[in-house]
Amino acid sequence: MIVPILLAGLGGVSLLCYARRERLALPKSFLPSAPVPSPVSRQHLHLYKGGELNAVAVEAAKSHWREKLDRGNSHIADVALRPGLQFVIQVRALAELGGSEAAKVLERQLGRDLSDDPIEQSWYWIDLAQGLREMSHVKSLPSLLQHVDKALELPLGHLYAAELVSFPAFQEHLNNPLSSHGQACLRVLHATLTGIRQGYLSASLYVEAQLGEALHTLSEACPDSVDPLVARVFLESLRILRRNDHILQILREDPSKAQAYRWQSAYLKSAEPIIREYLHEIELDLGRNLALTRGREQSDLLKAIYDFHTDSSEIIVQLLQKDMIADRSLGFACLQHGKTTRATSALLYYTRTILNPKRSFWFGVHSFLETSKARVNENLAAIKALRAHPSMEAETILLQLTHTDSVYRPAALASLGWWEPIHRKPVIETLRRGMDDLATRDICLCALARLGELAAISELQNRLIDSNAEMIHQTIDLLMDEGVTYLWPDLDTLTEHDDTAVSSHAWEVIERMRENFLGPLD
Repeated sequence: MIVPILLAGLGGVSLLCYARRERLALPKSFLPSAPVPSPVSRQHLHLYKGGELNAVAVEAAKSHWREKLDRGNSHIADVALRPGLQFVIQVRALAELGGSEAAKVLERQLGRDLSDDPIEQSWYWIDLAQGLREMSHVKSLPSLLQHVDKALELPLGHLYAAELVSFPAFQEHLNNPLSSHGQACLRVLHATLTGIRQGYLSASLYVEAQLGEALHTLSEACPDSVDPLVARVFLESLRILRRNDHILQILREDPSKAQAYRWQSAYLKSAEPIIREYLHEIELDLGRNLALTRGREQSDLLKAIYDFHTDSSEIIVQLLQKDMIADRSLGFACLQHGKTTRATSALLYYTRTILNPKRSFWFGVHSFLETSKARVNENLAAIKALRAHPSMEAETILLQLTHTDSVYRPAALASLGWWEPIHRKPVIETLRRGMDDLATRDICLCALARLGELAAISELQNRLIDSNAEMIHQTIDLLMDEGVTYLWPDLDTLTEHDDTAVSSHAWEVIERMRENFLGPLD
């Protein structure tokens, strides 16, 4: 069966493609910094659209490798397996040959930095993971898990996760979720569930990788202590449960697969009481543990705090002031869910320093004149978090930021219109001026729609009924990213669209909007 997948290509060029490997789907977007796909990326796009490798080239590579392996010369693999268009052919040849020596050749490549292009590096690691999975070489899974952190940070990390979660021995590591391999498997499982929910991966993967059974296994082995990775996986599992009807709608043309999904869903449903008990009042535990952690464990806790909409603003502000949070942008992002006056005061103070860098060093020891990527991300996170803290001072700061030519102008425009303006006229005028700039037009259009401007709402409604499916998908994403709940009824209408990709996309956005209103656990 050939499954249609919507792929937004590099540089904003989108196409409707068809992948024979229905267990995977291509991500909706790539890095915006790469406007033209490299030859390696174009090759893989061709393969994922149903293309085939040159059979003659694969057979020639098999003959070459058969001779080398028979002679015990597998150590020359680092020379023979060079990055480029031949890489996937060499990997496919080794996978078809099989055997422990061929597997070792592929495993050694995991430790190599094969490209400076993050998208190409993603493809190379996906090729290796797929080759080892197709060989059913269970002993290779630990080697693949060692590179999970780096692989999942790359643009195509969901595809890497999809390969690993399909290994026969994957579920065994979930019996000990606090071990190093167990933690890596939790990262893989979370990335896979998120990918399925967001449409990056095919829903059929849930069946083929037996994810319902995997989650049931995890529920029976869940630790007594609070672990942020276990919590995040359980949260994603509840999200999947809420989307059961939508997923079955996607699989309706394949009755056998739909029935298999119901079977996997039954495993997860039986684990739901344990999952909910584990997550009961977990917000308090996440905040308490934050001050006791550093490094990756602290980042995991912050991500969980953000996912659960936890108000841990008191401790987060303290740690930010003492420069005890490594990923400061993540710390500021969590303040978006802060309900205390301290969270609001901290965000106001910090965003004022963006306008006046020499003012103070209150938040950490870094110089506010620093323009590193980390500092820019930190400032952007603080500006975004300010949208959840309505006040006259917040409105004034955001308006001042929109009058600069800095990288912060789009973020400030996007943070306007989340509450009824204290002074409506200057806010509306600022947003209308932003409509004249192509780079900020959509941001301002959505802000005006949030404020009930009929012309803006009408334009977005027209985009949702466009004859171009690409335009519909882009608009649905825009409504979610910018929180335009005025068009909820229009999204509800799209859930009955003839195009399954459109209807499932609309369902997902409605579910996420509902979660923003009611909370992730309700």
